[in-house]
Amino acid sequence: MFRILLMAMVLLKILGVDNIVKIQKNAAISRAVSERDIAQAQAKASQEANDARVDADTKIAERNNELAIKQAELKKIADAKQAEADAAYKIQEEQSRKSIEIATADANIMKQEKEIELRRKDVEVTEQELDAKIKKQAEAEKFAAQQRADAELYKRQKEAEAQLFEMQKDAEAQKAQAEAIKYQMEQEAAGIQAKGEAEAKAIEAKGWQKQRLLIRKLMR
Repeated sequence: MFRILLMAMVLLKILGVDNIVKIQKNAAISRAVSERDIAQAQAKASQEANDARVDADTKIAERNNELAIKQAELKKIADAKQAEADAAYKIQEEQSRKSIEIATADANIMKQEKEIELRRKDVEVTEQELDAKIKKQAEAEKFAAQQRADAELYKRQKEAEAQLFEMQKDAEAQKAQAEAIKYQMEQEAAGIQAKGEAEAKAIEAKGWQKQRLLIRKLMR
């Protein structure tokens, strides 16, 4: 509007005063036309702005709806991915827990086997020490028994030698006694025999004497 008035003033100066009315009229017409055009343009602009705003709001609503749908889809996908990740994490966690439990169990088994091996070695050492002690004690007892046996054998040998010596002495004494008894008995037997022979001879002599006397009697 200011531009149009400026142009009109410039034209007035150019054309002069005579044309002022005409110019004013034309200016008024031009102003009315301009105002109409401006009003139409404003209305059109307002309509277009409103249409643009409606279109924009519609597009925004559509885009928001699309965005919400996309966000829902993305959330669904994200939730699915998160669920998969959670499931994978739980699976991995369970596998890790099982691996830890297995490793712990293996470690405990190895520890128990180690303890059993150590106890077995301790038992072996104790058994070896006990065997050595028993062997040493047995050897000591064997040596002591051998010493006692040797002493007992020596004692018995000495006793046997003494008994043999005594028996020999007794035998010799008995032999001497037997020989003395034998000699005595032989002497007694010889005496008895001599006595018997003498008595027999006496009897025989008496017998002959009686026989001779009998013969003499018969001869008479």
